Amino acid sequence: MRPKRTTRTVTNVVILLLIGVTLIPEYGSDILEATGAKSRGLWSRVFEGAFWYQPLLKAGNRTPRNRFVRIATLSDQREPGELFDNICRQRIFMARLIQKLQTAGPSLIVIDKYFSPDSCPDPADPGNQMLGQAISTSNIPIVLGIHTLDSEQLKLRGPLSQAEEASLKAAGLVVSPSLQFANPSGLVSYGLVRLNHDNRKIPLEWLVYQSRSDLAAPGHHTVVLPTLSLVAAEQVDPSLSGEGKIKHLLSRGEHPYTGFLSQNEIPTFSALDLVCGPQFSSSSDWQRCELSDYKNQTIRNHIVIIGNSTDDHDIDPSVIGLVPGVVLQANYIESLLDDRFLKPVPLFWNILINLSAAFLIGFLFLATSSQKHGVSPERLAVASLFIALFLWILSYLIALHVGYYLAIWFPGLYVLALWAHSRLYKFEAEDKTEEVHKIEEVPKAAVVHKPEAVAKGGEVQKPEETPKLEEKHDIEVVKEVKRA
Repeated sequence: MRPKRTTRTVTNVVILLLIGVTLIPEYGSDILEATGAKSRGLWSRVFEGAFWYQPLLKAGNRTPRNRFVRIATLSDQREPGELFDNICRQRIFMARLIQKLQTAGPSLIVIDKYFSPDSCPDPADPGNQMLGQAISTSNIPIVLGIHTLDSEQLKLRGPLSQAEEASLKAAGLVVSPSLQFANPSGLVSYGLVRLNHDNRKIPLEWLVYQSRSDLAAPGHHTVVLPTLSLVAAEQVDPSLSGEGKIKHLLSRGEHPYTGFLSQNEIPTFSALDLVCGPQFSSSSDWQRCELSDYKNQTIRNHIVIIGNSTDDHDIDPSVIGLVPGVVLQANYIESLLDDRFLKPVPLFWNILINLSAAFLIGFLFLATSSQKHGVSPERLAVASLFIALFLWILSYLIALHVGYYLAIWFPGLYVLALWAHSRLYKFEAEDKTEEVHKIEEVPKAAVVHKPEAVAKGGEVQKPEETPKLEEKHDIEVVKEVKRA
């Protein structure tokens, strides 16, 4: 027997909604960005797909290992508060940190920060002067960050004209003005600090406008600029962009997926500890302390990346939880140099494979939901889980042997939804059957006839019959059951 039309419609709508929810493991970051919500704790693992993504990306020889990078962080829990309240003072500190690192002999210094001329506007300020001298005279290669602005950030600086809005459709980013430092030795490079909105992907290049004035200029003067992580990796391995996989990705404008080391798996040191030593008090005058040799052996011949690690500066949700952006950048550099990234499966094939599996599961449930097929919803759920398991194994093999990442869109939630749907059909049919059995157990009343027709007024009156006990509603139910 079929359920009521309203029940059928409601349950089908619920299933469609749940299928939409199953997109969270792959598009959780998009959902968070669209809603403006922040992912924390367990929700981070749900929305970022950590329960499946990290084990897959660690498969085989792609297990993340720390081989190249060390992190130096600026945190308000260790560094003096003035470094975050006064950018000019922070630049003096950065100059001292660069001087310290040069004595340790790293292979490369990467600064996951950008230096806006508006933050410390006086060119003659000691902060600008000392930072410029430390960078331009460095005997160690240095990669500096460049900031970009999207449409929302541009609107905060002034309304967009129609011409500017039209230009942003071609390239959605504009380079923000930043300090340019003297580079007599050719050791200073620049890279965009912009991350992919899906930060599981390593950003390689971005199509940008070099200034806001280019937005309204005829011809839309866009350029392709490399990111901080790519520039840093190329400083260590100059042949990187010419190699097969990276070259293929750059030609298609794609960003590869990577697995992640947790923050605890990457050697991380306080910037103040590196400059003045771990015993130095944050309330003392850091500008006058003697440069420490703390962790020089750990830093030597490694990449040192410098960045903030406070709650108010550059904290991002990720598959390894809420982490500073400098931790993500360190992972990207490690992955590029260690060749353990995965190319994305083309969108068409990704959609086709996932929808085929989803429709197969849906067909199994909906086509056998009635009792006459004799297949219980529980068995269908098990069969569907095997289909899902096959898809996960397929994704693993593709990652392991082909080097592509196949996104999985439907975990057990979809199977659970269809199982509940088929149970609803079954329970409703069982209720109807039970109702019919109760009705059929009621004995029918005998028809009582009067012994003789009685003549009244010369007419013969027909004998009367007592009505049957069944109500009209019961009769309709029985007919409906028999039709089914």
